[in-house]
Amino acid sequence: MTDKDLRAKYLNQVRVLLDMAERPTTPPGEADAARAKAEALMRKYRVEEEAKIAADPQTLAPVTEQMDVTESDEFASHYATLLEWAARHVGIRVRSTYAWDGTKYLVKATVVGYESDIRMAELLFTNARMAFGEHLEPKPDPSASDQENCYRMRRAGLERNRIANQLWGSAFNDGPAHGKVAKLYKAECAARGETAALSGRGVNAKLYRKNYADGFLNRFHARLRRVRDAADRIGGLPALHGREERVAEAFYALYPDARPVPAGAVAPTEKGKRAPKPYRLTKADIRRWERAERPEAQAARAAGRSAADSVALDGSAPSRRLDDRTPDERETTRVVRGALG
Repeated sequence: MTDKDLRAKYLNQVRVLLDMAERPTTPPGEADAARAKAEALMRKYRVEEEAKIAADPQTLAPVTEQMDVTESDEFASHYATLLEWAARHVGIRVRSTYAWDGTKYLVKATVVGYESDIRMAELLFTNARMAFGEHLEPKPDPSASDQENCYRMRRAGLERNRIANQLWGSAFNDGPAHGKVAKLYKAECAARGETAALSGRGVNAKLYRKNYADGFLNRFHARLRRVRDAADRIGGLPALHGREERVAEAFYALYPDARPVPAGAVAPTEKGKRAPKPYRLTKADIRRWERAERPEAQAARAAGRSAADSVALDGSAPSRRLDDRTPDERETTRVVRGALG
């Protein structure tokens, strides 16, 4: 079996396990076991790869690839952070660059690591990016009603005039159309038994969207951490001595400024300069904290966390419910469950 075939085999096994873990009907205990097994398989592949490197150091070496991150002007840094966390999870290094083309930011990244790790990071990031975009930058769904579209788009924090323009082509100063958006949004909230967090009265949509995005990032990071912790509890896997260092050296060769400065090499404080004063909270700090605790901000963070829970951590398509699967898919899950004991 070639290295490429072996990598595809492991990635497919990881997909099956994490697909089962992400299904809403999978019991929590089984989901945790599946996540831990998936992470253990990824580590096992790295161990086998390291054995080949030990036998012949020329067999494999860290590679450098370019990756398009996003063209979003509003959430450029959030997309870059999603990639950074996916990269850290699998043990590769990333350097993102921002360029303004006059209308939006173009974010690109250079990634350095072993090819198998880069492929896994790419899968993780692509899936997270799609979920993030669908929740934070939604487009009208032709198959959904106007009321459902207003709910979905307004819940993402989009302004009423922006929604009305996308749904009906109304002018941005069309008051009745904006009022229609608010009415439909509140009607759908009532139908779902939810409180309309964005009622339109004194609500800061920009603040809401920022907290929504922050909530998504925090939950995505927490879920990656949970996967690592679950795999650590399995134990029995040897440490990959030197792998992280080799990737780091390849990264520093490209970006010498990223190399950490040795503790004793930091220049002493110049003579005559005063030590920095302790930071004190300003009125602006207090106002920012108060805005972050407003009901719509808290609702936004909760919505972002919920959205991040939809990300399949293997890069596969969003999981369907168990009842929607084919007989072959049910048999695959049965076999996987048996393997997990």
